[in-house]
Amino acid sequence: MLNIDTLFEIEPTARPQAIPVSADEQLRLATLRRYDILDTAPELAFDDIAFLAAHICKAPIALVSFIDEDRQWFKSRVGIDSAQSARDFSFCTHTIRRPEELLVVTDALADPRFADSPLVAAGPRIRFYAGAPLVAPDGQVLGALCVKDIVPRELDATQKRALKALGRQVLALLELRRAEDRIAPVPQPSTRREFPRPDGQHVLYVDDDEAMLLAVERLLQRCGYRVSAFLDARVALAIAKLDPEGFDVAVCDFNLPALSGLDFARELASIRPQLPVIISSGYLPEAAEAEARQLGVRGLLRKQNTVDELDRLIQRVLSQP
Repeated sequence: MLNIDTLFEIEPTARPQAIPVSADEQLRLATLRRYDILDTAPELAFDDIAFLAAHICKAPIALVSFIDEDRQWFKSRVGIDSAQSARDFSFCTHTIRRPEELLVVTDALADPRFADSPLVAAGPRIRFYAGAPLVAPDGQVLGALCVKDIVPRELDATQKRALKALGRQVLALLELRRAEDRIAPVPQPSTRREFPRPDGQHVLYVDDDEAMLLAVERLLQRCGYRVSAFLDARVALAIAKLDPEGFDVAVCDFNLPALSGLDFARELASIRPQLPVIISSGYLPEAAEAEARQLGVRGLLRKQNTVDELDRLIQRVLSQP
């Protein structure tokens, strides 16, 4: 693991090219702080995105980075130990200046913006960087999802597209965290468990309704499950491909924008045939229900349900041979 904690103690004779503070910087910082993300504990959903970015881009380092007033703080990190570094030397500080673009630095040592940085000239000796800006709905850029390497290189078109898509997933997760405060408590029977399951069953959950996704994720966690929740079924499938044995059950909405719940179940079956799948829907046509049964979908659940009903269904399908 690389460690860049010492960057706070370095006073180089030559710093990177100065970054002008824009007139919108205070607004940007205010937006960042509204998400209340800085200095929070690790979360599996963010860690999954960093892991996936590193894997797709074949990079030893990947970071979910937020740019504070004088530092960049890492919500998730792959390949380094430090939780933060000085903003003065940050590649991501350059990324947030161009919210519409993916910043790619193929050889930092040959780039006058970064050649004298202690990240490049010393320490981890970073040579390659690619960062997707994390753009809030109000247009302010909060940070970047980035990958780094210690050798000069490039990303192909597919890798660039994937990094941008994963960056959008980071924003979706941030919006879900904010939505938690706006969701009214969901009444549940007193039988709801408040203790962890001894076997730590892991649920892969997909729903394009942000409020529903957040509510179900939190309630399942209160039941003791580990939950990886995604708005985009394609990202969920990519995670499943990387770790086919990492989940005990998958739960998805029937009506998804990128691919239907049936398509999702079909793709999962090609990755891990024995993974139990539950499809949830407000209305499921008879033909679709029959097709779901043919695909081996273990459970069908109407959306007008309590978390106890979902919990019981999960336990029932997991108990099936």
